[in-house]
Amino acid sequence: MTGRSKILHREILLVAALMMIVTRAEGQKHRTIWLESVALGEGDGITPYIMQSEDISMFGGVRALVLDESEQSLNITYRNTLKEHTIVHIHGINPQKNDGGEDGFPFFASWLIAPGEAKNVVYSLRQTGTYFLHSHFNMQQEDGLVLPLIIRERALPPGYVLASQIKEAFDAVMQLEERCPYFFEDDKPKKCVPGQIKRVMSFMEKDWDEIESSVHDSFEKCDGAATDTDVLFMQHLVNGQQTSHLTLSQGMPTAATRSTSAATDAAATATQHVRVRILNIGAMTNYKVFLPSGSQIIKVDGSWVAPFSADYLWVAVGQRYEVLVSTLTASPTDTNTVTLTAVAETFSHTPQTHQIAQLHITFLSLGENVGMGGGEGGDGGERSGAVSGEVAGKGAR
Repeated sequence: MTGRSKILHREILLVAALMMIVTRAEGQKHRTIWLESVALGEGDGITPYIMQSEDISMFGGVRALVLDESEQSLNITYRNTLKEHTIVHIHGINPQKNDGGEDGFPFFASWLIAPGEAKNVVYSLRQTGTYFLHSHFNMQQEDGLVLPLIIRERALPPGYVLASQIKEAFDAVMQLEERCPYFFEDDKPKKCVPGQIKRVMSFMEKDWDEIESSVHDSFEKCDGAATDTDVLFMQHLVNGQQTSHLTLSQGMPTAATRSTSAATDAAATATQHVRVRILNIGAMTNYKVFLPSGSQIIKVDGSWVAPFSADYLWVAVGQRYEVLVSTLTASPTDTNTVTLTAVAETFSHTPQTHQIAQLHITFLSLGENVGMGGGEGGDGGERSGAVSGEVAGKGAR
């Protein structure tokens, strides 16, 4: 190798090293999440807490923290502005260390985040998919300390059979949750008021103390039928409402259709696809989710699966599914709506109205294009939805 070649070789290696340093720095972006109280009259009027961050954006109809798979880690500082202790767990993502409660373990007082204090946690990112952050202390999760986390893939698994449909699909989120608890043995309250959770917590703690010795050595008792110690909820919601609506514009360009002719674009909109990310952020309720005909399940708990169809899914506490829903219209100018229905588990009786929640996804025709407002975060090459009729909570900090 000549002297000039050696110099050129060293320069190439230096550039490559600098690129690696820049990439690593981009992957280690620091984020701050504030755990805050909601002012009286703001938000939904029921949940008194909220997670706030300048990195939160609207995605598929909900507030979410949206990442790209190029990020190698997630570096978060949790700042507690509440008047009580807290601690945060990310469901499905592991911290790089866990010797001080980084994973959200709440049973050591020294690991909790005291009022006015902060805790920094770094998580390893080795996967894409749908996850969520939530408090692991008391019932703060039910009080609003929960936030979806979306890690978007840059490429699909090689040879994945639904790749073309997934690339064309809109993104939508079906966030299932329960609110306003009461005991199985009580009459359903007429009104949901802030602070109701604390009353239930006090009764639950009393019951746990009384039954601990009787069930300590008996799994059968723990796995038995529902008893009067079980907790029911006044509200079961999708994206903050019992009936939630998400409106998508069929005429938006995508990376796949941007360079094609107008005639081809129009023909392509006759069949629309939406990737629905279903996540159960509740703490006590499993949901039976009825799917539109022809739906294909593509991910379970963040992992790709061979696509399979189902009429319904049981979505357990903390579980996540990603479902590809397709709708075939008679012409590109039609308006079409698909519906996903969630029913809270009811093994002993017919579900009541308040135990059923629905997500209606409407595709607008080309002539009713609503533009890019209110949709997902990320670059404009992906499809977005304009949200109507949803309560997304307090905006990003």
